[in-house]
Amino acid sequence: MARKANGAQPDLDRTNLWRSRQAVFVVMKPVVPFWAAILTTVVGLLIVTGGFLIFYDLHWGQRSIELLKAYYLDQVADTAEKEVMSPTLRRLVGPEGGGSEHDG
Repeated sequence: MARKANGAQPDLDRTNLWRSRQAVFVVMKPVVPFWAAILTTVVGLLIVTGGFLIFYDLHWGQRSIELLKAYYLDQVADTAEKEVMSPTLRRLVGPEGGGSEHDG
């Protein structure tokens, strides 16, 4: 650096300092190209969305199966109760429930 007439170092010129910093930014290239960053982001979002939809579907599918099982078991229980309480079956079993009158 050049010295001033009185021997002190010259002050840093802010314009030169700004230009040197600007040159560093211009020379630096991005680590990942812009198109690769966009493509990675889009693919990542698609994978996350697809995974969420698959797990959501599996969860609600399992819940629907459980509800259908419960509904089916309720129908079977109601049908069995109606058959047990039907007059035809009571007549066949007898009043005491121990069989027909012809049993010895």
